[in-house]
Amino acid sequence: MGRLVMPWIYYILTFCFAIPTGFFLFSRGAIFSRASGQILQGVFSLICFSFIISAFWNYGWKIGIIEIFIIFGGANVGLSICAKKH
Repeated sequence: MGRLVMPWIYYILTFCFAIPTGFFLFSRGAIFSRASGQILQGVFSLICFSFIISAFWNYGWKIGIIEIFIIFGGANVGLSICAKKH
């Protein structure tokens, strides 16, 4: 049972970290255009990448591929949020 529950935690955490990654990437706010915003975006990207690696490592290639698509979807949600603001 526990092995089936864990991928959902990966999915939720990856989606929650991918949304700000897309938002930070194309935001034109004052904080996101400076070095601190770039560092924050890099940290979020590394966290998402570590989720992908751990999904591949723990659950195999099928769950890892799903994680990649979740990151693309979450980043697109962040981009659409940013586009609505401007």
